[in-house]
Amino acid sequence: SGMNLDSFKPQDFAIILWSFAKSGKADSKLFQALGNHIVTRSLNDFWPQDVSNIVWAYATAGESHPELFKKIGDHIAGLNSLDSFKAQALSNIAWAYSVANVPSEGLFNECFAGACSSKEETFPEEELRQLHQWQLWQQELKSGMELPHSLKEKCRNAFISSSYSESKLQNDVVDELKAIGLDLEVEVLLESGYRVDALV
Repeated sequence: SGMNLDSFKPQDFAIILWSFAKSGKADSKLFQALGNHIVTRSLNDFWPQDVSNIVWAYATAGESHPELFKKIGDHIAGLNSLDSFKAQALSNIAWAYSVANVPSEGLFNECFAGACSSKEETFPEEELRQLHQWQLWQQELKSGMELPHSLKEKCRNAFISSSYSESKLQNDVVDELKAIGLDLEVEVLLESGYRVDALV
């Protein structure tokens, strides 16, 4: 490709990956090449926002790079404190790992839950929804990792209060199911916070 990736600053990787993911036009070869390079570098000069944006970009773009996620997870887990991580960085990291389905016991521990708890009042709705998805993933993994009760409730409430809209296809399917005699409940809210379009 002719690029000298050694000359890139950590923020350069984060901006490029974030921009491609945000645009919806991710290039798999680019993501693979940048990820392969990042895993060869020390992450000590990467800021919390850099690593957060990098894993968020991979998850958003649907690009898999388990080695990169492991390296970043191990790096964050090895830090003495997560105080330098803003609420958005914590929620993006949690969400990205859950979407990518890359468990990291070293990262997602009491320290991580405590860092989230210490920023409980600063999470906006979108970030609370991300943390709820992470919490569901932790339950699926049977990790035993739980957010503190008050934060967990805020996350679930934010998740279930997000707006949803019925599609024409959904309405057509419900109408057809009713036409064949099925008794349906529509837009059923599950304990997890997800909604089921139609339940027999």
